[in-house]
Amino acid sequence: MGIGGYFSVSTEPALATGLGACAVLILMLLMFWRYFLMRVLILAVTLVAAGFVSGTLRSWQLETPVLAKKLSPRMITGVVSDVRHYSDGKLHIVIVNPEIRGIDPLHKVRIKVNKFTDLPHPGDRLKVRAGLLPPPPPTMPGDFDYARQIWFQGIGAVGYAIGIPVILEKGPEAFTLSNKKRLLMAEEIRATISGDAGGLAAALITGMRWQKPGPDL
Repeated sequence: MGIGGYFSVSTEPALATGLGACAVLILMLLMFWRYFLMRVLILAVTLVAAGFVSGTLRSWQLETPVLAKKLSPRMITGVVSDVRHYSDGKLHIVIVNPEIRGIDPLHKVRIKVNKFTDLPHPGDRLKVRAGLLPPPPPTMPGDFDYARQIWFQGIGAVGYAIGIPVILEKGPEAFTLSNKKRLLMAEEIRATISGDAGGLAAALITGMRWQKPGPDL
């Protein structure tokens, strides 16, 4: 209930206020510990307050910077932390600590790649020319909040590649070889089992995440 309450407020609550409220409730719990009903009531309120503070504390720990406005295509350089394969052959890659001219540093960006020659893997350092924009808000009140979801993953911008990514430096060789073997196995499974069932079987067996294409970002 406390965590749900945190996500329902329209403005970010102050961490000190939540911690102070929890401290007062704990003190009251100690004072009224001998009284069963009061103890149960105060304990329940304390747990709700603790859940609320945990959401505030998590946000305070992350402090994910978010891109302020749309950026025209420019060169982005960084290390790949995640690669998602889509059933139409496109990729979503997440780049950590990207070097982007003209903006304040971001923790991570997610870029949709339509064409590539060498498949990137986590740990590879690459460069790609791409446009960026702030994570899109919900399309209507109460709809799925994509921006909030990726904010908690440390992603402050999404974008689209207009060129082919160039791998500047490969990641750890053993890790790369492992991913290549998993990818080959996943492609064999998808070639044998058609449709969504093939993608699901490949994901379950190899851990490679195959998804239907989402909206272009």
